[in-house]
Amino acid sequence: MGGLAIGASAMNPLFSLAIATYNRETMLRQCIQSCLMQEFTDFEIVVVDGASTDGSVAMARQFSDSRVRLFVQSENLGISAGRYDAVIHSRGGWIVQVDSDHVLEVDALNVLKHAIDNLHDDRIGAVCARYRWDDGHVTPAFIPLGTINYEARMRWVEREGGRDCVFCARRSALLESNWFKDRKASMDALFHLNFSKRWRELFINHEIARQCANAGNSSTRGHVGRARSLRKWGPDMAWQYEEIVRVHGKALSIHGPSAFREALRQASLHNFYSGNRKLAVRYGLNYLREAPTDFCYWAVLVTGVFAPPLLGYLNQWRHAFRDKFGI
Repeated sequence: MGGLAIGASAMNPLFSLAIATYNRETMLRQCIQSCLMQEFTDFEIVVVDGASTDGSVAMARQFSDSRVRLFVQSENLGISAGRYDAVIHSRGGWIVQVDSDHVLEVDALNVLKHAIDNLHDDRIGAVCARYRWDDGHVTPAFIPLGTINYEARMRWVEREGGRDCVFCARRSALLESNWFKDRKASMDALFHLNFSKRWRELFINHEIARQCANAGNSSTRGHVGRARSLRKWGPDMAWQYEEIVRVHGKALSIHGPSAFREALRQASLHNFYSGNRKLAVRYGLNYLREAPTDFCYWAVLVTGVFAPPLLGYLNQWRHAFRDKFGI
């Protein structure tokens, strides 16, 4: 990886705002600007660009603020490798994961600092807060009370769904965590289970960032080119959910049975998307043993056996319908 550091400070800051990005020039500009407008100023911004082909790199180099540090990968290695590299290059004691489609509220770091200053448990590895999306909804829909451990996180996700939250973690905790730099797809589901098995997390009831609901160039949102993306990310996503079942399945079946069933279903789906019908059928049958009345998935299983490429297009059409009618 080649790197450009603009005016690096001799002192390590309290926060590193870690941004992994690819081909999002306009959103990245807004994101960096929102970081630079923070009321609390002891931070750096670490931008890792995955060899963008638009104007992202040139735009990022225009920021003259000494706290902006830009690193450009030689090729697009994916979001997981980008986040890993951002952690490695960060110097702050706490690292805030900021995606390029995020805009921080001006008091975001003040809120996080206040929470960190009042921590009295070295086992707490992360402080989490809430997003307000540009379509008005807030995630997580509700937060757990106080500090949570591995089992409590599973129980909360079982009720809330585990939707996006602002994640600010100790650098030391992240260095102990596997960011799956060899996987191009997002490994968030597996990462957070692994992280919570080692570290406790504190949730605070503040909306400290805004998130774009329809960001382009996303592997998880939008419908344009979705069938192609599902094929592209399928092997990594299938591996992720297989690992969740293998490593966390026993605990999930107790504390988060719905999440356990969903992991089986996703392992089946993504194996279909990536063309591995044998594994897809195996995980699909295991899922249906847990949810035998899911007749829709019986239909998916049959379709996947006889025409697996069709599943990706059905998923794309469903998301197109949802995006058009807002449901």
